Amino acid sequence: MGRTRESTLGRKNPRWREELHNQTCLECGEKFDCERIRKFCSRECGYANKQKRVTVECEHCGVEVELKKYRYDRNKHNYCSYRCSQKAHGEMYRGESHWSTGTKFSDEHRRRMSDAQKGELGHNWQGGKKSERELIRKSLEYKMWRESVFERDNYTCQNCLSRNGNGKKVNLEAHHWLPFHMYVSGRFEINNGHTLCVDCHNDFHSFCGVDYSPILEYV
Repeated sequence: MGRTRESTLGRKNPRWREELHNQTCLECGEKFDCERIRKFCSRECGYANKQKRVTVECEHCGVEVELKKYRYDRNKHNYCSYRCSQKAHGEMYRGESHWSTGTKFSDEHRRRMSDAQKGELGHNWQGGKKSERELIRKSLEYKMWRESVFERDNYTCQNCLSRNGNGKKVNLEAHHWLPFHMYVSGRFEINNGHTLCVDCHNDFHSFCGVDYSPILEYV
């Protein structure tokens, strides 16, 4: 059962101080003594201060909006609506203005970051309910293998020769010549990788299935 109000009054309060604080009210300017540091001498002054309003310009769309003064003093940025704040933050942290733009971590640094989030060390650990296949495909080794295959093939689909650029967006995938689930030793071999766009990759597996023969030529 919690402590009653009588047990925390006066000197029984853990915040009790023998010496009173001499404060100046931010609303009326009068000086007053208090046991704990306060900004206002009374509730009336505190309420009056919160009712003060200032007119500011939205930092995103430029529309004038009226805000409470204490909110204006507290905020770093002022917007007219939640939508404007989301758009402004999106532009603020997009492209060259983002802190990570142009930053390329070394392979050793990426491995250290990956090891720091593995298993129970991860901030989103949920008891290990992911399958082995999912863990492998989301591992750093698999991502680095995928990037190496894309770089070797110049980020171009090796079947239809499509690639990103000129207003065209192409989603690329790294295809295993030797099936992923059948040849464990060849999962991370670059020579076993082949760059295909999503459509060509789906067409391949629609025609050959998942237990396709490694000697079947597609391109």
